[in-house]
Amino acid sequence: MDITNLKFLFYGYSAAWIIITAFVLLLVSRGRRIDRELARLRALVENKERS
Repeated sequence: MDITNLKFLFYGYSAAWIIITAFVLLLVSRGRRIDRELARLRALVENKERS
């Protein structure tokens, strides 16, 4: 294998890992946002039931 091919292979794997990491971080962020919204809705329901 030529060193140029290895360089492109490295760049390709690096780009793939960066994209995968960004996607996972995006999913974690959305999950946390959904958890906060769910907690807020639960609190609203509990307050409504007490009233």
